[in-house]
Amino acid sequence: MPSLLTIGRHNKMNSIISFEADAIGISFEKIDIYDPDRDVEKISLEAKVGKILINVYVMGKELIGDYNDKSYLIEKINVLLSRIAYEHNVIVGEPYFKGAIIPKEDRSGATVIVEQIFVYNIIEGEKVLGEDSRRNLQQSLERPQDNADQYLLSFRFAVRQQNDIARYSLLYNLLLAIFGDDQKSVDQFIEREEPNIIKTPRPDKPSVL
Repeated sequence: MPSLLTIGRHNKMNSIISFEADAIGISFEKIDIYDPDRDVEKISLEAKVGKILINVYVMGKELIGDYNDKSYLIEKINVLLSRIAYEHNVIVGEPYFKGAIIPKEDRSGATVIVEQIFVYNIIEGEKVLGEDSRRNLQQSLERPQDNADQYLLSFRFAVRQQNDIARYSLLYNLLLAIFGDDQKSVDQFIEREEPNIIKTPRPDKPSVL
């Protein structure tokens, strides 16, 4: 169960809801995404020490509810995390709730909710984004959500799989979905993008690779 406490005077009336996601291979300074959503002022993201830290600045309390239903915010965050994973070819995990700061109505202080969660990190060779790359990433994250984002969500899930066969199957099925279930087009795409890929004939159909 989350723990609650009250801190001193909190001037802003916006609530701040915090999430984290494990991230392997990327680091960047804080990026502020100003959301067109009428209930969300902005979403801040920062990647360091194997994690992406996410703060959502919410106007009012409608999205906070009982702190158990955060699906609306997680859906928005997952779109951003999937773009990061795809564009920089890194592994990004699922976001999890870390806590919230909710100002009191009378401005006398704020309630702080802290979620006690331990998740260990795996840190490998890390890509540190420079200013130009960070600016390009911000522009990408500010792009309105579109149909391509559903594929990026699937891509992010696929590349997190540790089993090679599972990862291959998921990525291949994703390409089939993109190419309208046309296996020939998928294979031609793979050969074009990876011309040195090893082709193995099917045992039951030697003429088929």
